[in-house]
Amino acid sequence: MNKLFLIHLGYYDEAVCKGLYECHTNVFIVAADFEDAKSKAKQLDIYQAKKMHIDGMQLIEAVNGFLVDLKLNKYLNGEDRVTIQHAF
Repeated sequence: MNKLFLIHLGYYDEAVCKGLYECHTNVFIVAADFEDAKSKAKQLDIYQAKKMHIDGMQLIEAVNGFLVDLKLNKYLNGEDRVTIQHAF
């Protein structure tokens, strides 16, 4: 059964203070277990391009009493749909 994982990635970017400080980003991965999630994260183009490493992983099963129930939608063709709000 596929589960939702949040993967916390770290990397050093030469464009930011000549790589002195560690930068971070988070990605969502759908995988069977922690090992599968780790493997899938390491296959991401951005992971390889930025020479990232995994700082932490979370399995997200429920949030505020709501269960996370993943359903494959073949019409999405593997597309991600994420809504971002920049202004706070």
